[in-house]
Amino acid sequence: MPRWSSFRLRSTYPFWLLGLMAACSSSVHAQWGNTNLDSIARLLDPKERSMEQLQRYDRLAAHWLVSAKAMRYLPYVDTLSRALLAEAKGDTRPDLLRIRANYHHRMGYQLKFRRDIPGALRHFERSWSILDSIAPRSAAANAIEAIGVLYEAVGEPGLAMRYYDSTLVRVLQGDPVDRMKEGSVRRHIASVLIQQDRYRQADSVLARCDTSIIDVRILVATLHARMFARQGDTARSEAEYLRAVQLADMQPSDWGKLDPLASLSRLRSAHRDHRRALDAATACADIAARTGDEAAWCTCMILAGKSHLALGDGPNAEHDLRAALDTARAYGYHGLARINGDEGSMVTAAGLLRDIYLHNGMMREAVAMTTYWSDLKDTLNRRDGRLGVLRHRMRSEAQADSAAAANRLHVARLRADRFRDSSFVLGIFVLLLALIALLLYRTMRHRQRLAKKEKELHDEQVDQLLSQQEMKSINAMLEGQEKERERVGKELHDHVGSLLGAIKHQLGVLEEQVADVKTEQTAQYHKVSGLLDNAAGELRRISHDMAAATLNRFGLEKALQDLRDTLHINGRLQVELNTFGLEQPLQRGVEIAVYRIIQEAVSNVLKHAKASELSIAVTHAPGRLSVVVSDNGIGFDTSATSTGVGLANIRSRAAALGAQAQIDSATGKGTTVSVEWVVVG
Repeated sequence: MPRWSSFRLRSTYPFWLLGLMAACSSSVHAQWGNTNLDSIARLLDPKERSMEQLQRYDRLAAHWLVSAKAMRYLPYVDTLSRALLAEAKGDTRPDLLRIRANYHHRMGYQLKFRRDIPGALRHFERSWSILDSIAPRSAAANAIEAIGVLYEAVGEPGLAMRYYDSTLVRVLQGDPVDRMKEGSVRRHIASVLIQQDRYRQADSVLARCDTSIIDVRILVATLHARMFARQGDTARSEAEYLRAVQLADMQPSDWGKLDPLASLSRLRSAHRDHRRALDAATACADIAARTGDEAAWCTCMILAGKSHLALGDGPNAEHDLRAALDTARAYGYHGLARINGDEGSMVTAAGLLRDIYLHNGMMREAVAMTTYWSDLKDTLNRRDGRLGVLRHRMRSEAQADSAAAANRLHVARLRADRFRDSSFVLGIFVLLLALIALLLYRTMRHRQRLAKKEKELHDEQVDQLLSQQEMKSINAMLEGQEKERERVGKELHDHVGSLLGAIKHQLGVLEEQVADVKTEQTAQYHKVSGLLDNAAGELRRISHDMAAATLNRFGLEKALQDLRDTLHINGRLQVELNTFGLEQPLQRGVEIAVYRIIQEAVSNVLKHAKASELSIAVTHAPGRLSVVVSDNGIGFDTSATSTGVGLANIRSRAAALGAQAQIDSATGKGTTVSVEWVVVG
């Protein structure tokens, strides 16, 4: 574990930029790899203002290009180079300007790692400007390519492609041509084409790379792997990533393995091969630690933590995620990983740690991590707001450049026309007059047709307004009818229903005394009780009919609630309704069938069960719907009454939906009616 794993971080480094950095840093490490960095560091003296001191700071900053350690030296490079430039004379000035250009380029990378895209763009543009003033056009290729990478990162592939094309032109103008840089630029062009699903063109671009250079072959293999993964060919994608790793083994430095190993870990994790994904992430983290690439190390540790978590290894997952967060926070990284996907995102890492703490009952740590996660998202959102402004400026500049280029082209054509003979110019002039006359004529005719169409459109809009007014009137009338039906149903239920229930209750109290009354009075009592039952049944029928209107207007759940309220009588019948998953409406036919099945089952309970408790349950899960109606009534022998009309109605309605009704009952043990079937929606 590197010593920088004890700090805390916010974001990650985007591995899709590693190819560009490989091109920029491989030469640096090759040049200074055998240099004794400690001996150079011992010679540093911040108080000494000399070219030798500036070159030492510049060498150390170059060596740590992709590391936060570069920030130890870049401020001194900035201050000292400014001071020496103010005093520079003669031949030293170009060298100082070149160091200034290098400073801006390296600061651009550091700000990019910290998600400060506008600041990074300013530094890359400054580096480009300085190099164009003192060196051949090919010298500024790195800075222009870096600007293209930034545009691609913020979701502007069109602008990125413009800068990549400009970079490629400058590289090919070099003498000799830098084939490594050419491969890097072609790789970025192919990356944009792959994102746009233009695979054939991407293949054509990659085929022109000089694959005799191993670093270029690594970049090409990595791009092919990503293209295969995007096309869904996992086996070929993994094979290409492994080939890139094998090619990197041929190099003196392991740095070229970072990109393919991290991408391989993501690919395996996406296909739930978490054990092998962990192996790739661990190998990637080890290489990043050895090469001093802290941002890459953070990303690899998060990938490892996610794999540990998927394998059920909570302690190691917590350790890896925490180490990544601590390290990144120490260096202030806000990298671009969130733009390129959530794999390796600091926000994702904080969210996973929060979930781990909650699962382990560590509430204090969970609350602290939730606060940190929220603060991190707020920080990134604020920076995203600045990115929105940057995108707007990018588009405006691109449009201005396009307009200027079009204007320059137009002026050039006009100048060329002046060199033609006078007769040709006169002919063009006459032709233009004829075209203008024709355009005027066509414009007049077009205006006439437009006026006619506008009148027709006006008439049509008037007709539409009248139709809409009529529809509003009809809807208002229907809504009034619906409200009146609801009011009548409520009145029937609240007043007449309650009154009938109270009368029935009173008659029930007198039932025990009827035995002592004369026979003719007993008969009269039973007749009154029967008439009362008929009235209650008729009231339920009317309420049920009105519930159908509620079903059409408000859906199944509201209709069932109204049905429960209608049936419920305190002291006589307790009705319980349980629904799940009915927030979204079902198909209209399914809702009506469910409601009618429940109506039929409830009607049987009221007619025959003599129950004091009734339960209705409707559950809608994805692809499945079940209905259960149960009571605590007297029950019945299912074999003896299987041909009853009520039960037959329930079975027939269920069969119409492709379901089967199950009736469970026994004498004295109540009855349960259950229906379950597969539904869509």
